[in-house]
Amino acid sequence: MTAKLSSRFWTAQRQADLRRLWSEGLRRIDIADYFRVTEGAVIGALKRYDVPTRTGCKRRPNDATLPPSSVPWPSKERLMAGR
Repeated sequence: MTAKLSSRFWTAQRQADLRRLWSEGLRRIDIADYFRVTEGAVIGALKRYDVPTRTGCKRRPNDATLPPSSVPWPSKERLMAGR
């Protein structure tokens, strides 16, 4: 039953719009706002309709490659002082 509902919503025109917006670089949440659906619905549609993944997506670097913070963490004593 879910397949029937999703196929009713994701018409050929909406699928074309999904592909266009994705290729223009919009984020999943922005596409969800455009269609007034959840981000999960957009993720499912991207997978279901074999929309190609984007190349060159900026991903967060590994924590090991991040520079150490210049602001030290507060000491345990200072954190516990407010209790």
